[in-house]
Amino acid sequence: MPQASPRIHISEPSTQSYFELGDKHISYDLDEPVIQHGDTSQKEGNSDEAGDVPSESSNVKASQTKLLYKELLPVPLPQRGQRNTLGADKPRAAPRFDRPEPGSEKLLWIHIPYTHTGWVPSILAKACADREIPHFLSKFINQENWFSKLIRARHLEPHARYVRPSCIHPRQNDASSTNPSRGMEEPQLALYMPYLHWDTYWNLTQRRKVVENRLQQGRSRPVPDTISKSHLETKLIWKFLGSEPPIHLRRTLDQFGYPNLRSTTARDDDQMLWKRTRKSINLRDELGDSVKTGSDSGIPDVFEDGKVLMVDQLWLWILDQRTVVTFFPNQEATTSEGKLYEQANLHNSIYNELNGDLARRFETAGDLAALIVLHAATLLLDRTLHHDLQVLRIFEESISILTESLTKSFKRFRSRGFITNPAQHNKTADGRTMTEAERDERDVRVARQNREDLSALLELRDIMDELGTIMKLLEQQTTTVKTMARYFEDRGYGKVFVEASLARLDEYRIQVQEMRENAILAQKAVENLLDLKQKQANVDESRLARWEAEVTQTQSRSVMVFTIFTVIFLPLSFFTSLFGINVREWSGTETNPDFRQMFLIAGPSSVAIILIALLLAFNESLRETVSKAHAIFFGMARDFLLTPAKKVLHLSRSSEQPLEVPATETSHEKNRFDRYLSSRRYRRQLEDDIWKQHPDRVISPLPPVAEYEMAPQGYDYSAKLRQPGQREIWA
Repeated sequence: MPQASPRIHISEPSTQSYFELGDKHISYDLDEPVIQHGDTSQKEGNSDEAGDVPSESSNVKASQTKLLYKELLPVPLPQRGQRNTLGADKPRAAPRFDRPEPGSEKLLWIHIPYTHTGWVPSILAKACADREIPHFLSKFINQENWFSKLIRARHLEPHARYVRPSCIHPRQNDASSTNPSRGMEEPQLALYMPYLHWDTYWNLTQRRKVVENRLQQGRSRPVPDTISKSHLETKLIWKFLGSEPPIHLRRTLDQFGYPNLRSTTARDDDQMLWKRTRKSINLRDELGDSVKTGSDSGIPDVFEDGKVLMVDQLWLWILDQRTVVTFFPNQEATTSEGKLYEQANLHNSIYNELNGDLARRFETAGDLAALIVLHAATLLLDRTLHHDLQVLRIFEESISILTESLTKSFKRFRSRGFITNPAQHNKTADGRTMTEAERDERDVRVARQNREDLSALLELRDIMDELGTIMKLLEQQTTTVKTMARYFEDRGYGKVFVEASLARLDEYRIQVQEMRENAILAQKAVENLLDLKQKQANVDESRLARWEAEVTQTQSRSVMVFTIFTVIFLPLSFFTSLFGINVREWSGTETNPDFRQMFLIAGPSSVAIILIALLLAFNESLRETVSKAHAIFFGMARDFLLTPAKKVLHLSRSSEQPLEVPATETSHEKNRFDRYLSSRRYRRQLEDDIWKQHPDRVISPLPPVAEYEMAPQGYDYSAKLRQPGQREIWA
């Protein structure tokens, strides 16, 4: 008779003691209800003992003693036959099953959905006490294997708290051990491993605000209303952020790669995944009533949301052959809606595989631990179909877009004509002199092309940086999983899972390395293009400088001739003007002014004009003020005189169109003056974001084609409808 498939029960510890929340309890049983044998009254008594304490269900697997279900992880009351009746288009709710029979399950999985270092000793101590494992804490929760691996940065920021990746078990330093009996005697293991995950940019900003407000307040009490009404993760961050031992927050990719940076806000807001998946959403439509938007709350109705890469931590302990304890963050409700998003939820991914493959035999807790590690290592890169979460493909697509843009820039540079005569610089191809608008348009186009090339270089550097961080993560995972592989030797499904993890990690590293090499080649090409443009600009500048020197020399000769004539005729003109003054001393007429009156008028006027000219020549601020006044005067003249005149002329030509009110009548004075003082060159805003020119478009599936549309020309489809049993012949 074949062996029955092991029953795996999943539940979760109660969170009712935190913030006085009552959570509904759900339990997961991965096998169909089995026929119960034995004393019915005894089983009912066990059920009553376990059902006194409600709890929120999540992750636990089969136990043998009723004490464990009674004190550590209470299980809900028996509720047989309940099924999920929600629509197929909504996220699938977890089914509810009966409490497992003590001794009928082979494995116990204790899962805590948050990474709080202060909970680790108490949870493990309780589990070890129930499983009668007295020496586990002394082996693994000590200075060498736990406390020394709790890392904090020197700046003590909350995002720089993590556990150093490692795998600890008795065989890690004894590779020659091949005795199977030894593995049965020492099954304990501890594993700390980071893994790649995701979150929304909205959740990232809200988590950042909670941390900032908590650090600013200093104390956890009083709790703001926005925190008390928020989800559980926000409440835990608010309560335990300053506790000792501290809670570990979810880290972004840059916080993982650069933990010594005091702030990674600028890097987090510039993630490649966010730039490629961002879109404007209505928060009220997306999040419902959980977020209050509007002017009173300070939260806009429209938010540019997207996906961001996160690096979460997996803490795993194998207590004995039947018990596994894990800590890793839970996926928030706002980011787990939708069946495609559920695929990127680590807990759901593990649960679905356990629930979907009942024929798989999990002999020991090590097999389950290896499966958990496999899902953590391959979750985001393999087990999701959503186009916004295909991380490696997004990076490949981004590199391809930048490479294509670089190719176009090279072609433009190659086809760019060169100027043999600098006098032709401001002329069109047909020899016509460019207007001011055409020259401005040409300069803006050249500046935009140069800016695009520089933006491509910066984007490639960002891609290389993020790929380097992902490579660092994969190397840490590979090292940790290789150490874990020695735990299994050559036995069981655990060895198969670990080998599958190593194989997938090797493929990821090869793929990431290839993308880094492509990005490096593209970066070098952009640098070469910018260098060529700089050299070409230097050549053009030297040619223009030589041409200007020649023009200056010609002008200097003209100035010399003009100076000679000025030296000759200036004294003559001065004395001619002096003796031509109609004064009393020379004319003899008593009614004419004398020399004294003439100098009283001409002297101060000349001095004032000379001083004003010198101030305008040598005082930059005064010269700028005069220039602004000139621009404002002509701008107002254009708006109040020329614009109405043009509209009157246009009205006389076409009386059907009504006369519109000038824009200046409804504009504010400040905006009008800013428009007057702004230059055409600076009014044109050059686009900094190169990805807005390459939106992430998803091609929708084509509609189904009717059979008669696929039939070739000459095929009688009506005959087929009339005689479905006969075989038709194509014409």
